[in-house]
Amino acid sequence: MILMSASASPRLTCVYLHELPLQVARRGAPHLPALATSDRPGESGQILHFDDEARRRGARLGMRVAVARGLCPDLTIIYVDQTALDLALEELSALLERFTPRVEASDGDPGAFWLDPTGMSRLFGAPDAWAAAIRRALVDSSWRASIVVGFRRFHSHAIARGRRDLLVLRDLADEDEHAAATDLAALNLPKARLDELDVLEVRRLGDLLRLPAAGLRRRFGPEIADLHARAAGLDWAPLRPRSRRAPLITTISVDPPDDDRDRLLFAIKAALDPLIARLEAADTAARAIDVTLHLDHNDPVAARIEPAAPTRDRLVLLDLIRLRLAASAIQAPVTDVDLQIDEICPEVQQVDLPTKRSRRDPAAADAAIARLRAAYGDEAVTRAALRSAHLPEASFTWEPIQRAPTANAPPRPLAANLSDDAPPLCRRLFARPRPLQSAPSPADPPPLCDLDGLARGPILRLDGPYRVSGGWWVRQVERDYYYADTAGGELLWIFYDRPRARWFLHGIVD
Repeated sequence: MILMSASASPRLTCVYLHELPLQVARRGAPHLPALATSDRPGESGQILHFDDEARRRGARLGMRVAVARGLCPDLTIIYVDQTALDLALEELSALLERFTPRVEASDGDPGAFWLDPTGMSRLFGAPDAWAAAIRRALVDSSWRASIVVGFRRFHSHAIARGRRDLLVLRDLADEDEHAAATDLAALNLPKARLDELDVLEVRRLGDLLRLPAAGLRRRFGPEIADLHARAAGLDWAPLRPRSRRAPLITTISVDPPDDDRDRLLFAIKAALDPLIARLEAADTAARAIDVTLHLDHNDPVAARIEPAAPTRDRLVLLDLIRLRLAASAIQAPVTDVDLQIDEICPEVQQVDLPTKRSRRDPAAADAAIARLRAAYGDEAVTRAALRSAHLPEASFTWEPIQRAPTANAPPRPLAANLSDDAPPLCRRLFARPRPLQSAPSPADPPPLCDLDGLARGPILRLDGPYRVSGGWWVRQVERDYYYADTAGGELLWIFYDRPRARWFLHGIVD
């Protein structure tokens, strides 16, 4: 982070999130080792963004998805649609508005925001402290951004695209100096134009500004001419913060206090109808509803209810609220109910041809997941996510999901030792390895009399060992894993723990 003395000139700050689609994909899959995004779903799409691990494995910009999968079978490629980007931009705008009410999101460069810090010094202090607070909030929400506290729209934007840190500029001359040092490759120019300018040794923004404006459009095209005009300050525009509508909030007074869920739901329905009407008038939809029950002489009960997709359907919303009320522990009569709708512009659905319709209904699956989450909590529906760990039981974790996963990746091939007719095997792990009775030595099969009926008969054959070792930084781990065939026809996954000199049952293979 580079800090310089502040200036009394009017400030304008640019917050830029590099490769926003990749960051959106990474937030949904934080444990994947190699990740890339494509411009459209399917194998015919092209790679748009990729992380460092994907680059090391051979991913390149513009590469076809099918080619990338052939070079790197473990590469995960995700198509981030416009709805996911809109949700991310809405979340980022709301986060940045905690630090200033005047926030403008770029129309042409998703991930770029301009902020007006005027009047924020009494709350956050100097510009560097204000910008550092913004960066901490972004990092806490798993966003990576460069922040430039400057003075002009284009210059702060150009500097932010070429950096990965926080920079507070002193004055206009300092801003000009940093902008002139910005590499043209960071400004999203067509490669053909960059190659033409490179022949003339024009590689930075300052080099471009030294070229005469006359003839740039004819020789290099509109992109370079428009860039030159913006860098010269010829297209000044004021900050255009997004309009702030009154939040959709209502409070229901329950008099006398009541804890009957049916009567509470009836009162919520009466209050929800005017909020739905406001959604319809604004052509927006409910992304979530925050319900807070204020109890008589007890702590409030708060719940956030999210439908499968943004909706204005009052029956869907009431059904989810009913499920959450039925699952909530209401310890005292309710005196007031607060409702707040988190609204968003609805997604425009594309009509598919009848020949492309699938037998599966993703919308129905999403609706079922939303009902389960409303009835049993947000942690009720989870999926396994891989993570880097040396122990098998720590190599995955469970993360909640809101929608049914889409099958963008091709199915993985079966193991080489399986025939085409044989079904794939599934290894079910216990939450904790189960200790077995001691055996004389690692070479002897352990007795299976203490497995609570999980195994029938002695072990006939062991396949292994497969050594797992490590953990010296916490606790020494040395395990010899075996696949054990039993006389009852079961296939067990067991290991011998060398430091503890004991056998353990870790899973069953079906």
